Amino acid sequence: MALATDFLEDVGPKKLGWCFNVYLIRLREEPDKNNEEKINSIDMVIQDIKGSIPDSLFKQWRGELE
Repeated sequence: MALATDFLEDVGPKKLGWCFNVYLIRLREEPDKNNEEKINSIDMVIQDIKGSIPDSLFKQWRGELE
C-alpha cells in the first residue's frame, strides 16, 4: 500500500507529520570552523513533483530563504 504524500506548498502549523517525495537539487555541507571534520550545517535545495513554489508561500518564507 502506497503512502499518501504531501506537497511542499501544503506545509503549515496544523499538521505535525509529513511525508514528502522530493528531488534533492543541491546539497552543501558547511564544516565547523574549529574542527574541519565536523559538520556545522547542511543546506539543501529540494523540489517536489509540482516543481514550483507558489508566490504566496514564497512571500511567507522569504525572510527564511537564502
